[in-house]
Amino acid sequence: MNTGSTRNYRKYSYKIPLRKLILSQFGAAMLGIMTSMPTISISSGHTLDIITSSLAVAFLLYLQYTAIWDIAAKDKIAIDGGRLREDKLFGLKAALFANIPTYALAVISIALRGIYLLTHADWVGAISTATYGAELLWNFMYHGYLSLLIPGQPDSPIFLAYLASFILITVPSLITCLIAYNQGLKGKRILPEKKKD
Repeated sequence: MNTGSTRNYRKYSYKIPLRKLILSQFGAAMLGIMTSMPTISISSGHTLDIITSSLAVAFLLYLQYTAIWDIAAKDKIAIDGGRLREDKLFGLKAALFANIPTYALAVISIALRGIYLLTHADWVGAISTATYGAELLWNFMYHGYLSLLIPGQPDSPIFLAYLASFILITVPSLITCLIAYNQGLKGKRILPEKKKD
């Protein structure tokens, strides 16, 4: 007889949520690039940047919410059937794993910028700039917010602000995935499902 302690639960797989979260990140970054291109030549402060960023971020969070909600709804069937142990933090963990590229690029860029300031080696400065550019492209949906938080290239006085900015922009994704998974386990939707006649 299987008890709660001896039952063979299947393990959670991060493969599908990571693929969906990374694809949604890429899609939202592309949307951020496309919506911001027409506004580059318009000099109106940060207003248009914030508007286009807000649209791209809303798109990202919607994609992530629906992806994680669907996974949770499927997991609920396995949990109810005794094949999977409930883990209410699964959505948060998946989002943390999906944001590893953001964290890694930020840390690498800051480390290389620090090395460049100490050594003044041109090749280190070039790699640091390229890493910083990759970080901005990967998170382009946040460009309006980042332009307020990080003015230009990261210099030594704003190292911590730079790192904090890239950690801070992942918070909405983490919260969204945490809420989405728990709402999916409960079968609750933000928008009610349309009833069939």
